[in-house]
Amino acid sequence: MDRHLGACPASRAELDSLRAAVQLLGRLPQAAPPRSFAIAQVAPSPRRSPLPALRLATAVVTALLVFMFAADMTNLFEGVPLSVQDERMAYQQNGGELDEGEGSVFSGDGAPSGAGDEVGDTGDETVTGGSDEAEWVRPVEYSLLGMTMVLGGTAAAAWLRQRKAQGA
Repeated sequence: MDRHLGACPASRAELDSLRAAVQLLGRLPQAAPPRSFAIAQVAPSPRRSPLPALRLATAVVTALLVFMFAADMTNLFEGVPLSVQDERMAYQQNGGELDEGEGSVFSGDGAPSGAGDEVGDTGDETVTGGSDEAEWVRPVEYSLLGMTMVLGGTAAAAWLRQRKAQGA
């Protein structure tokens, strides 16, 4: 390469030009890049914990379960005995005439017969609205119980995970 530079004036001029450029660049002060070019360290944003929402949901579902259970135990959802409802419908369908036959639970004034007698005490079994109640109340109670268990377990798992992360 040295022989070529000694024999070729164009290559020698190019080499001198490159050496001069390197010297000039070496004399320049070091420039600091503007902030827009610098990579800023970004702190990870804290993860939002699902724990408060899970606690609230568990409390609401548990309160609903307690209400449903207490209402069921106090027969709040019991309706009018079905035999009375059937006779009322028959009364309305007959144009206001009561069928005061042997099995009727109504007196002539449209009120249930027998002061203090149990409605439907005619020897036939009277089905009360309580059986209708059991058709929807029990499944609701079981659903609320299941939701309470799932939400409570999930809240407990989230609490343990959060506690483990804080300790680590």
